[in-house]
Amino acid sequence: QVTLNMFIQNGGLVTILRDKSFKRPVGIFKSLRLWLFLAFVILSVVPLIHINLYINNSLLQSQIKLRMDDLQYQCNILSKQLSKSDFFNSSNAETLSSEINMLADIYNGRIVIIDNSYYIVRDTYDLDTGKYNISKDVLNCYKGKNSTKSDVKNQYIELALPIYDSSAKNVEGVLLATASIQSIIELVSTQQHNLLIIEMIVWVVLLIVAFFLSGFMLKPFKKLAKSINQASFGNMDPIEVKGINEVEAIASSYNETLSRLKHLDESRQEFVSNVSHELKTPITAIKVLADSLISMGEAPVELYQ
Repeated sequence: QVTLNMFIQNGGLVTILRDKSFKRPVGIFKSLRLWLFLAFVILSVVPLIHINLYINNSLLQSQIKLRMDDLQYQCNILSKQLSKSDFFNSSNAETLSSEINMLADIYNGRIVIIDNSYYIVRDTYDLDTGKYNISKDVLNCYKGKNSTKSDVKNQYIELALPIYDSSAKNVEGVLLATASIQSIIELVSTQQHNLLIIEMIVWVVLLIVAFFLSGFMLKPFKKLAKSINQASFGNMDPIEVKGINEVEAIASSYNETLSRLKHLDESRQEFVSNVSHELKTPITAIKVLADSLISMGEAPVELYQ
C-alpha cells in the first residue's frame, strides 16, 4: 500500500511517496532492550548465586571446624586421663569405659583405642574389638602426629591422636574418634533454604529494576528515532535530543546531514528557477508569433519562412 504525502517547500509542491507495505524487521533477539535486560540479569543474578554458594560453604566449613576443635579438645582430655590411669597396664580400663562411652554418645560417634601392638582393646561399637589396625593414621600417631579428616558426603569427621605414657614421652597407644556432623549439615541446609528465599525475593526485585532501567536507557533512542521519522513527512527542522553522549552525537550528525540536504535542495530549486526563467522568454516569443500567424489567416509563404 502506497500513500501520498505532499508539503510546500521553497515555494514548490513536493510530493513524497511512502510505501506502507514496508515494515521494520521485528525480532525478539534484535531488541537492544532485551540484551540490556539480560545483561543486567546476568550481572546481578550470577554474583548472587556465587555469594549464596560461598556463604553456605563457609558456614559448613566453619561449623565442621568448630566441631572438630571441640572433639579434639575432649579427646585430648580423655587421652590424658588414659595416660594417668595407666589404662593399658591396669584394671582401670572398665572404670574409664563409661567415660569413653559417654563421650562417644555426646558426639553420636565412635571411639576406638589401640595399644602399642596395633591391637584394638576398646571399641564403643564392639565391632572391631580384638582385631588389629595398622592404618596410615595409626602409624602417624605412633610418630607423634595427629590427623583429622572430614567426610561431608558420609556426614562424619574423624580424629586420630596418640596416647602417651605417664612420662608423656613415649606413645603407648592411639585414640581414634569419629563424630557425626549430620546436625551441622541439617543446620546449613536450613540456612541455605532461608537464603534461597531471600535470594529469590532479591531476584524478583532485580528483574523489575532491570526491566524498567533498560527501558529508561533506551528512551533517548526512541525519541531520536521518532524525531528522525518526522523527516519523512517533510519536517526538515533540526532535532534536539538530550540524553547520553552517544545519542547526542547521533542527533548532531543527523542535523549536519539535514543541513547539507537543505542546502542541496535550495541549490536545486534555484537552478530550476533560473532554467525556467531562461526558457520562458523564447517560448513566449514563439507563442506570440504563432498566434499572429493564425490570426492573419492566409499569410504568404515568405512570412512563414
